Amino acid sequence: MPVCVAGMHRSGTSMVTKNLHAGGLYLGRQEDLMPPAAENPEGFWEHLGIVALNDDVLNHLGGGWDCPPPAPPPAAWDGPGLDSLRTLAATIVAPLDGHEPWGWKDPRSSLTLPLWRGLLPALKTIVVVRNPLEVALSLHRRNGTSYALGLTLWQIYYRRLLDAAPPSERLVTHYDAYFGDGEAELQRLAAFAALSPDADWLVHQRTTTDLRHHRMTAEDLLRADVSPSVFSLYRELCDEAGWRDTDTTRSPARSRPAAGAAPVPPAAAAAADDRPPPRPSPLDAGIGHVDSALIQVTVLLRDLDNHRRTLADREGRVTDLEAAIAAHERDRALLEERVAERDNWVAERDAEIARWQARVGERDAAIGEREARIAERDGKLAERDGRVAERDVRLQHLERRRHLLEQELAPLRETNADQERLMALAARQVETMARHEDELRTQLVALHEQLLHKDAEVMATLGAALARHA
Repeated sequence: MPVCVAGMHRSGTSMVTKNLHAGGLYLGRQEDLMPPAAENPEGFWEHLGIVALNDDVLNHLGGGWDCPPPAPPPAAWDGPGLDSLRTLAATIVAPLDGHEPWGWKDPRSSLTLPLWRGLLPALKTIVVVRNPLEVALSLHRRNGTSYALGLTLWQIYYRRLLDAAPPSERLVTHYDAYFGDGEAELQRLAAFAALSPDADWLVHQRTTTDLRHHRMTAEDLLRADVSPSVFSLYRELCDEAGWRDTDTTRSPARSRPAAGAAPVPPAAAAAADDRPPPRPSPLDAGIGHVDSALIQVTVLLRDLDNHRRTLADREGRVTDLEAAIAAHERDRALLEERVAERDNWVAERDAEIARWQARVGERDAAIGEREARIAERDGKLAERDGRVAERDVRLQHLERRRHLLEQELAPLRETNADQERLMALAARQVETMARHEDELRTQLVALHEQLLHKDAEVMATLGAALARHA
């Protein structure tokens, strides 16, 4: 369900929207919101795209926020002349529509609400109202506008807003309802916007009187002799908001007197409530018939009273802050000592780490040298293995030759005994062969011993290498 926060500029729409956002109303990405400024240090909470679109709509109709164009006929809001702006508006709110609940705040929406209601049929509107004189004074101080223009803009904004938002789809809330004990108004606001804030929301969103700069009532409107149409519209808005605009705080029936003020007699209060609107001035449509000097004096007197109360509050806060600063200084000194101890410990640890790194580097270098020596020995062992393999081949060849010789000796021994001449030769050959056989056996034994000796050396070398690796 979309929610639009509207109302005249300088009427507290930012404060109300801040509370709604804290309670769960999605307003868009942080980078899409207007940043705070000097006149609104806590933020405007306005979507830059929607503000720009409202400006474009007002410019298209031949006006602006401070020069409202004539109200178009209802059919014109759905006409082809605004097709491109409606398409752009749908594009802007499309990313917001995926969140529930969502909404936006822009006082200009008071003048462009028919376009938004045509685009978003389920739109709910929160109307934030503030005393017209306070709005005119705030605009005068911020923009240098005359009081008459401020009152005229106030009436146009709220009249257009009430005409565009049906009573069943709007909630009127008064700016002053949030100062002091505003829990009831916050709960009313959350229920209308379908918010489900946590239990701490009401506590954290209470608005302090430090933000209350100018406090005026309906009595000031009467004394300033504003237009009856402005007075009547303000009384209508206050009635719908359930707000009794007197010098006291919110009361559903009869307001309470301010602290330190004399109680208001019931008859006098009833007379004030039933007082008829001021008589029309000769220029009723101009709304600018206002006693500027009286406004200035009233504002100065109320500012003086507010400043006195604020000064007393601030003196108490200064005392608390001084105590908090002293405690903070003690905590900071303690933290500095702990930081110094930690820095010393870190320096010692870094030095120890550096020493260990140096040792590790030396060990790595020694391991590299050992690995190089092992690789060299492995090469030598490989060469020895090659030579041993060659000797094994030779021994196998000699063994085959010996076997052949033995096969040849057997037939020779069985030769004809009658060949005497060959006997002696054969005997000599036998002796020669025997000598050769003895020599071969001797060589074989020597080679076998050498092989065993080499094997022992190889195994010893390998054992030493494995021991070093382990």
